[in-house]
Amino acid sequence: MKLRKLLYICVLVFVFAVFYKINSLMVSVISPGFWLRMQEHISWEYVRIYPLLRDSSPITKVSPVMFVETTETLTPQPLVICSVESAARIYQDRPVHFLLKGFRNRSCLQSTTECPGLKLLTDFPNVQLLHLDPKVVLKDTPLAAWYNEDKIYKENYWIWILSDAYRLALVWKYGGIYFDTDIINIKKVSEENFVVCEEVNYLYNAAIGFHQHHPYIMDCMADFVLNYNGAIWGHQGPHLFTRVMTKSCPIPNYSKVLDFSCDIRNVTIMHQFRFYPIHWTQWGKYFEVWKETPTFGDSYGLHLWNYMNREAKKRVVLESNTLVENLFIKYCPSTYDILVKKANG
Repeated sequence: MKLRKLLYICVLVFVFAVFYKINSLMVSVISPGFWLRMQEHISWEYVRIYPLLRDSSPITKVSPVMFVETTETLTPQPLVICSVESAARIYQDRPVHFLLKGFRNRSCLQSTTECPGLKLLTDFPNVQLLHLDPKVVLKDTPLAAWYNEDKIYKENYWIWILSDAYRLALVWKYGGIYFDTDIINIKKVSEENFVVCEEVNYLYNAAIGFHQHHPYIMDCMADFVLNYNGAIWGHQGPHLFTRVMTKSCPIPNYSKVLDFSCDIRNVTIMHQFRFYPIHWTQWGKYFEVWKETPTFGDSYGLHLWNYMNREAKKRVVLESNTLVENLFIKYCPSTYDILVKKANG
């Protein structure tokens, strides 16, 4: 009897040793190269290993509205502050998270001049300013194996690529809505799982919303790593969202301002007017005077294409009566009063 018990113990020790060795080997090979070799199987491996993470049902807690600042700045442009403020006013029933890479402590908030934009956001009870730690944000996603700080910082588009990665990881982990910081929110989004067309046959990722652990986001993260190419603008963002979606549903060619339901993905594909009523080639119209300010009745938000403005550096000018000034006055009055008036005073 004692011999049998001893034999059982030896077998258990052997089994645990084998599992420990296998686990160690798996950890040692999970690298960007490993993900590339798993190109045909990665998405389905997540289905097999983590079936519960594929559940796209809504979460019980209130999911946040999220913004990301990938640089070290603590004095974002007025448009960035306006974007967060407008969301705080529109989504008063939801937390609004603004994650900033440079926000490691709250010391700058003690001064009235050091970070005035961030300080005014603290007046909104639903706004939370948070430190953006890349390794924490990307942890427990396929993007954690991809991330290499030394490599990323050498690529031309690393700031935008990291932003593409962060929004996927955040929406996957917590659910909710992600907005770029050059979107002025004017109305609540009615859909829960959505992407938005920028133009015919092309999705853009400046505004996305999903339930926590939605499978489409997991597939996007898998594709992000497997087909990574940092040399092509948009390859990890709009191109990624488009190529993953078109595996299941075509991007609709809209003739009216309607939204299309991709039932197999449980995702709504929105008409471009929902967030991009002014095409990126016409971005300068935001800084022009209009005879009548449009109502944008078909839109939830307005994307101001700040990337296109990086060289021109157009800004909100006090009493200019431009479209962008009128938008600030209506949707982010605190930003207008504290940042625009002060800068032009």
